[in-house]
Amino acid sequence: MELSQNYGSSATVKKVYVGRVTNVFKKIKVAEVLVEASPLELGTKILISGETTGAVEFKPDQIWVDERPADVAVQGKKCSIKLPQPVHRGDRLYKYVPVE
Repeated sequence: MELSQNYGSSATVKKVYVGRVTNVFKKIKVAEVLVEASPLELGTKILISGETTGAVEFKPDQIWVDERPADVAVQGKKCSIKLPQPVHRGDRLYKYVPVE
């Protein structure tokens, strides 16, 4: 058994809720996401999880907002991202951020 020498959590990243999948386009492997809580930046590692989806982790290579490529999707907007594998409507999207 391996124990940490430090008190408390020794995690280096934490997951932050971004939003939920509102629509999925299976043929072109794209998900439409409503950004509800925290902005989504290009190049950030994300996690999409759901009851039937399980966990899908990846870094999106493109984010589309209002049918144009964008570097960030802000709160209250819908964005589209290309998927490595299928997800479902209602799945939750999280981003990984470093712990201070």
